[in-house]
Amino acid sequence: MPAIARANHPSIHKRISRSEKTKEKLWQSSSGSLASRQLPQREDEEDNKVKIKAALQKMHEEYPTL
Repeated sequence: MPAIARANHPSIHKRISRSEKTKEKLWQSSSGSLASRQLPQREDEEDNKVKIKAALQKMHEEYPTL
């Protein structure tokens, strides 16, 4: 499946919305100060950056002309 079609595929959006719902549940269920709530979010952002970089590197290796 071409990358553009894959990006517009409904399953991608379902995965995104599911992860957003999970984050909301975690946010609502967590208790404590605002700082303690933001710490896991920062860790998630760092983890996501690493995953994105790895995915981009892999994509670049597979499709060097893009």
